[in-house]
Amino acid sequence: MLEDPECKYLREPFFEEIYQILKDFPSDFRNDLLIRNIRYWQQKLKELGEDLKIVVQKIAILPLEQQRLLEAVILKIYEKRYNFIVKRLNYLYRLKNALNKKNYLSVEEIKKTPIADVAIQLNLHLKPLGSNKFVSLCPFHKEKHPSLVLYTNTNRFYCFGCHKKGDVIDLVMEVKKCSFKEALIFLKEAGHEVN
Repeated sequence: MLEDPECKYLREPFFEEIYQILKDFPSDFRNDLLIRNIRYWQQKLKELGEDLKIVVQKIAILPLEQQRLLEAVILKIYEKRYNFIVKRLNYLYRLKNALNKKNYLSVEEIKKTPIADVAIQLNLHLKPLGSNKFVSLCPFHKEKHPSLVLYTNTNRFYCFGCHKKGDVIDLVMEVKKCSFKEALIFLKEAGHEVN
Protein backbone atom coordinates (compact mmCIF):
# COMPACT_ATOMS: atom_id res chain seq x y z
CA MET A 1 0.00 0.00 0.00
CA LEU A 2 2.70 2.53 0.97
CA GLU A 3 4.92 1.61 -1.98
CA ASP A 4 2.60 3.03 -4.65
CA PRO A 5 4.02 6.43 -5.73
CA GLU A 6 0.51 7.77 -6.26
CA CYS A 7 -0.68 6.49 -2.89
CA LYS A 8 -3.08 9.01 -1.37
CA TYR A 9 -2.01 8.04 2.15
CA LEU A 10 1.43 9.56 1.66
CA ARG A 11 0.09 13.09 1.27
CA GLU A 12 0.82 15.42 4.20
CA PRO A 13 -2.75 15.83 5.57
CA PHE A 14 -2.94 12.10 6.22
CA PHE A 15 0.06 11.98 8.60
CA GLU A 16 -2.14 11.96 11.72
CA GLU A 17 -4.46 9.28 10.32
CA ILE A 18 -1.59 6.98 9.32
CA TYR A 19 0.05 7.55 12.71
CA GLN A 20 -3.19 6.65 14.52
CA ILE A 21 -3.55 3.44 12.49
CA LEU A 22 0.07 2.30 12.78
CA LYS A 23 0.50 3.05 16.50
CA ASP A 24 -1.87 0.18 17.36
CA PHE A 25 0.24 -2.39 15.49
CA PRO A 26 3.07 -4.22 17.24
CA SER A 27 6.25 -2.12 17.07
CA ASP A 28 8.28 -4.78 15.26
CA PHE A 29 5.63 -5.09 12.52
CA ARG A 30 5.27 -1.34 11.93
CA ASN A 31 9.05 -0.80 12.02
CA ASP A 32 9.50 -3.59 9.46
CA LEU A 33 6.81 -2.05 7.25
CA LEU A 34 8.35 1.42 7.44
CA ILE A 35 11.90 0.17 6.92
CA ARG A 36 10.83 -1.79 3.82
CA ASN A 37 9.19 1.32 2.40
CA ILE A 38 12.18 3.52 3.24
CA ARG A 39 14.48 1.03 1.49
CA TYR A 40 12.14 0.95 -1.52
CA TRP A 41 12.31 4.76 -1.92
CA GLN A 42 16.07 4.81 -1.25
CA GLN A 43 16.47 2.29 -4.07
CA LYS A 44 14.31 4.46 -6.35
CA LEU A 45 16.56 7.44 -5.51
CA LYS A 46 19.68 5.41 -6.34
CA GLU A 47 18.14 4.24 -9.64
CA LEU A 48 17.26 7.83 -10.51
CA GLY A 49 20.88 8.89 -9.98
CA GLU A 50 22.14 6.02 -12.16
CA ASP A 51 19.63 6.90 -14.92
CA LEU A 52 20.76 10.50 -14.83
CA LYS A 53 24.42 9.48 -15.24
CA ILE A 54 23.57 7.39 -18.32
CA VAL A 55 21.53 10.22 -19.87
CA VAL A 56 24.32 12.74 -19.25
CA GLN A 57 26.82 10.40 -20.93
CA LYS A 58 24.58 10.05 -23.99
CA ILE A 59 24.09 13.82 -24.23
CA ALA A 60 27.85 14.41 -24.05
CA ILE A 61 28.34 13.18 -27.63
CA LEU A 62 25.88 15.74 -29.08
CA PRO A 63 26.85 19.22 -30.34
CA LEU A 64 27.21 21.87 -27.60
CA GLU A 65 23.96 23.76 -28.41
CA GLN A 66 21.89 20.58 -28.31
CA GLN A 67 23.63 19.52 -25.09
CA ARG A 68 22.64 22.73 -23.28
CA LEU A 69 19.04 22.56 -24.49
CA LEU A 70 18.62 18.90 -23.54
CA GLU A 71 20.38 19.31 -20.18
CA ALA A 72 17.90 21.99 -19.10
CA VAL A 73 14.88 19.86 -20.08
CA ILE A 74 16.25 16.65 -18.58
CA LEU A 75 17.30 18.31 -15.33
CA LYS A 76 13.79 19.73 -14.97
CA ILE A 77 12.27 16.26 -15.41
CA TYR A 78 14.73 14.61 -13.01
CA GLU A 79 14.32 17.40 -10.48
CA LYS A 80 10.57 16.68 -10.29
CA ARG A 81 11.20 12.95 -9.79
CA TYR A 82 13.93 13.65 -7.22
CA ASN A 83 11.67 16.00 -5.22
CA PHE A 84 8.86 13.45 -5.32
CA ILE A 85 11.09 10.68 -3.93
CA VAL A 86 12.70 12.91 -1.29
CA LYS A 87 9.26 14.06 -0.12
CA ARG A 88 8.20 10.42 0.32
CA LEU A 89 11.38 9.57 2.22
CA ASN A 90 11.01 12.56 4.54
CA TYR A 91 7.41 11.59 5.21
CA LEU A 92 8.38 8.01 6.08
CA TYR A 93 11.25 9.16 8.33
CA ARG A 94 8.90 11.54 10.19
CA LEU A 95 6.33 8.79 10.60
CA LYS A 96 8.96 6.33 11.87
CA ASN A 97 10.32 8.89 14.35
CA ALA A 98 6.84 9.77 15.62
CA LEU A 99 5.93 6.11 16.12
CA ASN A 100 9.17 5.39 17.97
CA LYS A 101 8.77 8.31 20.37
CA LYS A 102 6.95 7.39 23.56
CA ASN A 103 5.95 10.99 24.29
CA TYR A 104 4.55 11.82 20.84
CA LEU A 105 1.22 13.61 21.08
CA SER A 106 -1.03 13.90 18.06
CA VAL A 107 -2.79 17.19 17.27
CA GLU A 108 -6.06 15.66 18.46
CA GLU A 109 -4.47 14.73 21.79
CA ILE A 110 -3.01 18.23 22.19
CA LYS A 111 -6.45 19.75 21.49
CA LYS A 112 -7.69 17.93 24.61
CA THR A 113 -5.44 20.08 26.82
CA PRO A 114 -7.82 21.86 29.24
CA ILE A 115 -8.44 25.35 27.86
CA ALA A 116 -8.81 26.88 31.34
CA ASP A 117 -5.31 25.68 32.34
CA VAL A 118 -3.84 27.11 29.14
CA ALA A 119 -5.66 30.43 29.64
CA ILE A 120 -4.18 30.75 33.14
CA GLN A 121 -0.72 30.04 31.76
CA LEU A 122 -1.35 32.78 29.16
CA ASN A 123 -2.04 35.21 32.07
CA LEU A 124 -5.77 35.50 31.50
CA HIS A 125 -7.67 36.20 34.71
CA LEU A 126 -10.58 33.79 34.73
CA LYS A 127 -13.83 34.06 36.65
CA PRO A 128 -16.22 31.09 36.84
CA LEU A 129 -19.49 31.50 34.97
CA GLY A 130 -21.70 28.52 35.70
CA SER A 131 -20.53 24.93 35.92
CA ASN A 132 -18.55 24.60 32.68
CA LYS A 133 -17.69 28.17 31.66
CA PHE A 134 -15.11 30.79 32.53
CA VAL A 135 -15.10 34.44 31.53
CA SER A 136 -12.18 36.83 31.09
CA LEU A 137 -11.23 40.17 29.59
CA CYS A 138 -10.48 39.53 25.94
CA PRO A 139 -6.77 39.82 25.11
CA PHE A 140 -7.57 40.52 21.44
CA HIS A 141 -9.22 43.93 21.96
CA LYS A 142 -9.57 46.60 24.67
CA GLU A 143 -12.59 46.29 26.94
CA LYS A 144 -13.75 47.02 30.48
CA HIS A 145 -16.19 44.15 30.89
CA PRO A 146 -15.29 40.48 30.25
CA SER A 147 -16.56 39.15 26.93
CA LEU A 148 -14.24 36.18 26.32
CA VAL A 149 -15.98 32.95 27.34
CA LEU A 150 -14.11 29.65 27.73
CA TYR A 151 -16.29 26.56 27.40
CA THR A 152 -14.58 23.76 29.34
CA ASN A 153 -17.02 21.07 28.18
CA THR A 154 -16.12 21.62 24.49
CA ASN A 155 -12.62 23.02 25.13
CA ARG A 156 -13.34 26.06 22.94
CA PHE A 157 -13.55 29.84 23.36
CA TYR A 158 -15.66 32.66 21.94
CA CYS A 159 -15.41 36.43 22.36
CA PHE A 160 -18.72 38.26 22.18
CA GLY A 161 -16.87 41.55 21.60
CA CYS A 162 -14.55 40.82 18.66
CA HIS A 163 -16.16 37.48 17.64
CA LYS A 164 -12.91 35.51 17.69
CA LYS A 165 -13.41 31.84 18.39
CA GLY A 166 -11.59 28.54 18.28
CA ASP A 167 -10.00 25.73 20.24
CA VAL A 168 -7.07 25.64 22.64
CA ILE A 169 -4.52 25.80 19.78
CA ASP A 170 -6.25 28.84 18.25
CA LEU A 171 -6.22 30.54 21.66
CA VAL A 172 -2.45 30.09 22.00
CA MET A 173 -1.87 31.22 18.39
CA GLU A 174 -3.94 34.38 18.91
CA VAL A 175 -2.61 35.36 22.33
CA LYS A 176 1.06 34.59 21.66
CA LYS A 177 0.85 35.69 18.00
CA CYS A 178 2.64 32.54 16.87
CA SER A 179 2.34 29.89 14.18
CA PHE A 180 0.40 26.63 14.46
CA LYS A 181 3.61 24.67 14.98
CA GLU A 182 4.84 27.06 17.70
CA ALA A 183 1.47 26.76 19.45
CA LEU A 184 1.74 22.96 19.45
CA ILE A 185 5.25 23.17 20.89
CA PHE A 186 4.06 25.60 23.59
CA LEU A 187 1.21 23.28 24.58
CA LYS A 188 3.45 20.23 24.62
CA GLU A 189 6.19 21.96 26.62
CA ALA A 190 3.65 23.42 29.02
CA GLY A 191 3.26 19.88 30.31
CA HIS A 192 -0.49 19.89 30.74
CA GLU A 193 -2.20 16.66 31.61
CA VAL A 194 -4.03 15.34 28.56
CA ASN A 195 -7.17 13.39 29.42
